[in-house]
Amino acid sequence: MTIDLPIGGRPVGAIPRVDLLPGEVREQASARSMRRIMLLLIVLAVVIVGAGFGGAQFFVASSAAGLDTANQQTQQLISQQSAYARVRALQAAVQEADALDRVTTATQIDWQAMLSEVLAPLPGSVDVGSIQVGSQSPIDAPDQSQSPFGQAAIATIAVDLTSTDIDALTTWLATMRADATFASVTALQAQNADGTWHLGATLFVSPTVTALATPTPTPAPTAGGQG
Repeated sequence: MTIDLPIGGRPVGAIPRVDLLPGEVREQASARSMRRIMLLLIVLAVVIVGAGFGGAQFFVASSAAGLDTANQQTQQLISQQSAYARVRALQAAVQEADALDRVTTATQIDWQAMLSEVLAPLPGSVDVGSIQVGSQSPIDAPDQSQSPFGQAAIATIAVDLTSTDIDALTTWLATMRADATFASVTALQAQNADGTWHLGATLFVSPTVTALATPTPTPAPTAGGQG
C-alpha cells in the first residue's frame, strides 16, 4: 500500500509550470489595462460635458425664441395702440368740449338782485355790519351745506346784523329760511354788552337758482329809420 504525499505544496501528479517572463512584461500589461480604464473615463467625461453643453445651447435657443415671440407681441400691441391714437384724441376733445359747455351753461348768479332780496325784508331798526359773498367754480360739483340736513349749495352769503329789536332779527331769519332761493341758513345770535342784539347768518344759495334772465334781443332798425 502506497500513499501519495504532496511535494513542495503541489498535489501529486500536477504539471509543474514556470513563468519565465520578466516582471517588466507584467507591469506593462497592468499599465495597458490602467490606460484603457483612464481612456474610458475620459470618453465618459467628454460625453457628459457634451450633453451639458448641448442642453445649455437648447435652453439658450428656447429663451431666444421666447424673447422673439414676446417682442413680436409687444410690436403688435404698439401697432394697436397707434391705431387707437385718433380715438383717444377724439375722446380728449369731447371731454374738453364737455367741460367748456359746463362752464358756459353753468348757473350764474345776479348778485345785485340776490343781495336786494336778502336786504329788502330788513326794517330800519336793523343795522347791516357787513355782508360777504362767495361762490365756486362753475365746473365744480356743488358744495354740501354745513347744515346736517341741508342741500348742496353753489354760493354763500354771510351777513352780520345788529339791532335793538330781537323780533326784527328773528322775523328776517325766518323769512330767509322760508325762501326757496337758499338751500339752508345757519345763524348765531348773541346779545351785546350795550343791550343790542347781534346776528351772524350764512345763507347757502341753492344750485337750482337761475338768477340771470336771458336778454331779449333788440330788433334791428329797418330801412328809413322806421321800426
